[in-house]
Amino acid sequence: MNVKSLLAIALLTSVGLATSANASPSQTAPAQLTTRQILEACVQNRAETLPNPFSDVPANHWAFKAVLTMHYCGA
Repeated sequence: MNVKSLLAIALLTSVGLATSANASPSQTAPAQLTTRQILEACVQNRAETLPNPFSDVPANHWAFKAVLTMHYCGA
């Protein structure tokens, strides 16, 4: 590969990652949760009951529960 191609790929990758990292969380911080509250919601498979930290995922979205479960529980 030539150097120009590698630089272009590196630039596009870094721009994409920076945009993704800054775009997802909402500007308003959710209520402060305790570790216990998060763990209980994860163990009971009820992550959707925790505050939604994402402005681009409404509560009626088909992936809402999966997104919150990934955010809070990691799986």
